Amino acid sequence: MALIMAMVMLVSMGLPAALSADANISRKESGLQSYPVYRATTIYKGGMVSRNSTGYLVASTDDPAATFVGVAYEGVDNSSGSDGDLEGRVYTEGVFLLPATSITQVMVGQLMYIVDDATFDNLSTYFVCCGTLVRYVSVALGWVDIGQRSRVVAFGMDIYVEKNGDDTSPGTEDQPVKTLTAAVALVTTTRLRIHVGEGTFAEAAAVVFPTTDNVQIIGAGNHLTTISATGTRVFTVTPGAQSGTYEGTIEGINVDHSAGSSQSGIVFDNTGITKKLIFYIKNCSFEVDAAADISINVATHADSGNAIRIYVSGDGNQVEIEGAVYFAVNNNADRLHLENLWLAGLVTTSATAIEFRVRFYRCVVPHDGALAGGNGLQRVVSVNSYSWVDYDDLTQEIYAALDTNELTGSHTEVIVD
Repeated sequence: MALIMAMVMLVSMGLPAALSADANISRKESGLQSYPVYRATTIYKGGMVSRNSTGYLVASTDDPAATFVGVAYEGVDNSSGSDGDLEGRVYTEGVFLLPATSITQVMVGQLMYIVDDATFDNLSTYFVCCGTLVRYVSVALGWVDIGQRSRVVAFGMDIYVEKNGDDTSPGTEDQPVKTLTAAVALVTTTRLRIHVGEGTFAEAAAVVFPTTDNVQIIGAGNHLTTISATGTRVFTVTPGAQSGTYEGTIEGINVDHSAGSSQSGIVFDNTGITKKLIFYIKNCSFEVDAAADISINVATHADSGNAIRIYVSGDGNQVEIEGAVYFAVNNNADRLHLENLWLAGLVTTSATAIEFRVRFYRCVVPHDGALAGGNGLQRVVSVNSYSWVDYDDLTQEIYAALDTNELTGSHTEVIVD
């Protein structure tokens, strides 16, 4: 009885219940909607409009907190009013002839983004989508279908690189660029993560790592994503002047610097940085032309007042660095940490008489040839690492616990089995 009474109360309160007779319901045209207008705002007929973070209608801008809703059906002057005093009707679907910043015929079919209430473009800072370009008229005019759009505001959106991409695209997940060089050019303080898809990406020149702090370049895995380049190196990390500690990451990439005997993989230069440089190389393998080629090269340590710290790590699988590693020591807080790696080349540090630490943790290194150079003030710590001898024929490889024979430099050594 109590259950029946509760159901009767729910129906009497107007909550949903199945129909037992015909009902009259309200209907609105699907392509024309009305929205309350934001305080002190003027909406112009024919202008693109958005809902702001509080849900009120405003003239569209490249604002990551706003959501594009359509084109104004009518002008509304709420410049002297409060929130919602007036409402404005908006076309929420249809194809409109709109001004553009700079478009081309090849962009037909691509998503377009808000510049302001009168203008769209294929690029913007925050990528607030307003529709799809369906017909190109001129560099400054095009037909846009506002019903075909991404409804996600791309604030802080990642950048994507794919083999089938286009370097004129905005680098979004559905419109990736084709080269890592083009992706780097799209980096801003709100777009800091670059995803590189599967395949080999042959860059026309060295990839210059962005000077913006905290950028991450992430591949699909070192067995799936390969980056190569022409010239003397594949990557250059030269941050220039910084206002705070600079950090960067390269992850899940096979760095192919086998184009020539003098080509390096990643080259570092802290000239003029005036701050600490910290860089992470995670699960990256390196291919070389010759074992003497330098895979990781801290070549120029010009700022003796600030440290360079390089952290190189694998995931426990055989992450192989075929080339050499070099570190020009110039600050007593410099660090080189090598963890879970298969090192085929020699690790060398400069002979600078400065305190410095190198750490091998769970690494496999070449027998009688793991470390060279250095100075007695530089300390090397090895934990749970092994040496190995590889043969060109079918002779069985030899493994042994790392000992002082592998560390032939002038460093002070600490070995922990």
